[in-house]
Amino acid sequence: MLRIAEGEYSASPAFISRDTCYYHAVQNPDWAAMARLNGNSLRQQRPEHGGRVAFAEPSVHNCHFLVSRDYFDEHPEYFALVDGERKAPGYHLCFSNPEVIRIAAETMISWMDDNPDCEVFAAEQDDGGFCCECENCKAIEEREGSYAGTVLHWVNGVAEICAEIHPDKCLMTLAYSFSQIPPKQMKVHPNVIIRFAHLLEPKCGVHPFDECDMNNWALENLALWKGITEKVFVWHYATNFWNYLVPFANFESLPAAYRHYQDLGITHIYTQGNRQSPHGEFAELRTWLAGKLMWDPTLDATALIDEFLKAYYGGAWRSIRKYIHYLHQRISKAKTHMYCLMPCDSYLTLRTINAASRILDRAFEKVDQDSPEYERLLPIKLSVLFTRLVLSNPDLNPNQHQRFIPPDSWDQRTLDAATEFIDLWEVLDFPYVTEMHWRVTAWQKRMASLYQFLGRPVPDGATRHWLDQPVDAPVNSAGVM
Repeated sequence: MLRIAEGEYSASPAFISRDTCYYHAVQNPDWAAMARLNGNSLRQQRPEHGGRVAFAEPSVHNCHFLVSRDYFDEHPEYFALVDGERKAPGYHLCFSNPEVIRIAAETMISWMDDNPDCEVFAAEQDDGGFCCECENCKAIEEREGSYAGTVLHWVNGVAEICAEIHPDKCLMTLAYSFSQIPPKQMKVHPNVIIRFAHLLEPKCGVHPFDECDMNNWALENLALWKGITEKVFVWHYATNFWNYLVPFANFESLPAAYRHYQDLGITHIYTQGNRQSPHGEFAELRTWLAGKLMWDPTLDATALIDEFLKAYYGGAWRSIRKYIHYLHQRISKAKTHMYCLMPCDSYLTLRTINAASRILDRAFEKVDQDSPEYERLLPIKLSVLFTRLVLSNPDLNPNQHQRFIPPDSWDQRTLDAATEFIDLWEVLDFPYVTEMHWRVTAWQKRMASLYQFLGRPVPDGATRHWLDQPVDAPVNSAGVM
């Protein structure tokens, strides 16, 4: 029995907002509250959970909500000039156009009027697309040494207009992709928040975050942004978005990243993981660990991982610890620097995954087949089977969406691996293998071809897209707090 002496206890978290979008946190508000997660992604959080740090929606990549694509026919000059032609949709706005600033500000003011309790509103570039190449946009970019100057010119202008009516509201904008490098001269409006999201290479997610030279460029840019404004949030990528199920060896890098963000004085952290379905690679452990470390990055991550493994996997925990250690050692010694958009064959081999599989087999021997611990091992098995499958046949890799060799030309080894995978994939209710819907759709078509080749009916779940629905929190059922 736990006994707590009478007295007053208080603690202050390292970060004001501690957000992660792993499926089990997003879909389980009770558990997310116990894990001390309180970010914008946790939309099911209620006041009784302690609330959350909420941003007004749409909260990311929303510039075309601020200036509608409906303007394009009459005002193509509001949209990006690319290769001598105005482009929409799927491209950016012409951020230097005064009318684009005015219209965006009017829309933003209406959002602020409708959401009086919200303090943060996004004004952000689209995801991907091409930058405007008009004379004015290019002039700002050349003067500032980065397209961030062009985007910030727009955001600053919108913020200035909004401040006249809503001086207490802040606009949040991304330093992301082509806007990651901060401008040389331009100041950030006092009501503007920079949300730094390090997507581009060079970067590394396997070696300690602040010790790997591949991260120097990102760390320098983040420090420069922090020198321009105190209002910097961080968007941290914590999974492989091309391959949700493959091993992603960031259990050393992630704790170091949180410590670095704390040292810089960052106040809001968003750790992006697999939000679309359960059973991403060690998603349950990662969700729990992120909550612990975003509260206190100085905690011993190794001890935390061991604590979770003991409670969650019972007698199999030492084998799972060995499995994690083996994969991290093999991947960290590889010549590549793993990051969040990578094919698994760039840092894993069949020899490595087969050796890891043998370690996992010993874990299954440590628990009863009808126990909850046995069931909790199944997503790890799915990870091994999926990784082995795409390493055996690279055309099955979700990011290889443009070509696909049909099953009737596969060798027997690939057929056996695919059959074993779909058997367990069905048991676990068809978790997503990748992020983008078009990649998911392409993968599902390949699996449908496999089912048909094997003479098996295609289950409904194999071709559906996951819907937001509550699921049991396995970390909660294991008693891990």
